Amino acid sequence: MKQIATLLLLITFAMVSIAQDTRVAEIDENGNITVKKLNIPFDHQAQTRSTFTQLEGFPFISLAHPSFKNFRNVSIADLDDDGTSEIAVCLNQTLYVLSSAGQVLWSYQLEGTSNFPPAIADIDLDGDLEIAVQTYGVPVTGNVYLFDHKGNLQEGWPLNLSNHFFLNGITLADINGDGPLEIIASERISGSSGQVHALDHSAVSISENWPVAVPGTPAFTPSVADINSDGVMELVTCSTTALYVFDAEGQVIPGFPLEEVGAKFSYQSPVLADLDGDDNMEIITARHNDIPGTIVVGADGEYFKNWPDYDNIWTYATPAVGDIDRDGDLEVFYGRPYTSDLVEGGILLGYDHEGNALDGFPIQGYAGSEGVISIADVDDDGDFEIITGSKTSVDGNGFIHAYHVETQEEVENFPIEVKGFTFTNGAYLSDVNNDGMLDLTALSYQLKFNGASPDSAFINVFDLEVPYNGSTILFNGYKGSTSHAGDYVTTLSSVSNALPKETLEISPNPTKYSLLINRELNNLPFSIFNAEGKLINSGKVNNYSIDVASLNSGIYYLKVKNEIVKFIKID
Repeated sequence: MKQIATLLLLITFAMVSIAQDTRVAEIDENGNITVKKLNIPFDHQAQTRSTFTQLEGFPFISLAHPSFKNFRNVSIADLDDDGTSEIAVCLNQTLYVLSSAGQVLWSYQLEGTSNFPPAIADIDLDGDLEIAVQTYGVPVTGNVYLFDHKGNLQEGWPLNLSNHFFLNGITLADINGDGPLEIIASERISGSSGQVHALDHSAVSISENWPVAVPGTPAFTPSVADINSDGVMELVTCSTTALYVFDAEGQVIPGFPLEEVGAKFSYQSPVLADLDGDDNMEIITARHNDIPGTIVVGADGEYFKNWPDYDNIWTYATPAVGDIDRDGDLEVFYGRPYTSDLVEGGILLGYDHEGNALDGFPIQGYAGSEGVISIADVDDDGDFEIITGSKTSVDGNGFIHAYHVETQEEVENFPIEVKGFTFTNGAYLSDVNNDGMLDLTALSYQLKFNGASPDSAFINVFDLEVPYNGSTILFNGYKGSTSHAGDYVTTLSSVSNALPKETLEISPNPTKYSLLINRELNNLPFSIFNAEGKLINSGKVNNYSIDVASLNSGIYYLKVKNEIVKFIKID
């Protein structure tokens, strides 16, 4: 009898395995996506699926663009300051802003398509958020749009330059140190010529030195920070073959461009972080082509520590960083797009701050990812997990995975299953509806390649059934913040978790009116963030003092250079 039961079980497994249609997505350097079948062993396909449920009103469903699928998920922010969050996403040729109940609060028909998440920040420091998106497409068109939080197109926008494509995402950052943020957009003029623009709120270049030229197509979303600790912001961008760093005056800084024969860039938008505690920031990114792999580059243009880590697989992954073991040093993570139906391989890379592989890494699997990585405690166990999308779909459904860093095992009740692929996207962690519980938002889309049956895109929002705590989110979404600046110390999570450095001294604390700071920091740029990581104010230190009288009472974080300190404002 036992033999019969075993035989029936094996037959059942075999029938289910044969019935399952597993497909894997691939992308080339021109953004073209293809899909192929993959015969992953049954025990991998049959893993337990999640029982998490979506919030009422989700998934939100819309037409996906037939050719240009979404990259890097969505952006989430409280646009109207009502306590609940809104979801901003471009689907096909429309910018949508969705409520926490999945309703369209407002939308805008774009000229061209935008497949990167909108950039969101308080650009003019008036207390309200703005939204910026770029477009490109066929027939040839390209624009940059700027909206207020209510969906009103701002004066001077959209910006159109002979219908040149604006590729990659928009970055919002204060390059020139005057306080308001600039809108940074990457223009493709031709295959051998491109420009990166730094625009003010009126769509005007911030100086005669901008835009800056790059000899080729700008290949990833720029990042901005003071990487060499000189008190001046730098912009990190690239052509398809070289890494560039420009100062605020539009000049290439010493040591750059960095170029290595056989290496190319596409989509691997960098994160900028101080890995060795010397106040200079490292450029953390990846490459593809003949010598693919992960790289970290110092402010001097030299490879950092044990990087590059050369690989035999092309990757378009964008990195994530966080102090996952709370030892004061950052760790670095990348998705790896390994696929095989024969043997498991590395699908998720993890490094210490010197480029050594973390214990147990890379995580093994049959199919990896090259989308967005988030780092958070998603199961309320007191430790951090790595959350990522997948290259695969099974019977038309894709996955969001979460892995324990200590054991490299899948978190209980993961993977989350969604309709369509999560390929090149990932997860955003927040409390969308302000109910005190942690939510996970993930974009997915179909790849049917059937003109008679258009593809759909889905915005999925799951209740993870654990309390929301912003301090347990170390790195969240595309480049760690909705501004896309890529500066680790300005991400929501890193601001609220950063350890104060002794060299940044302030007084009095608490304070009613102003903060006095170190004399050597006079005239340097500063930024003030609230407890949720939102930029509240920025400018330059004047007479060794920063005026905070207009702030509401509460907890804030002051950033000067690459250092952060917490202070309390009282009435």
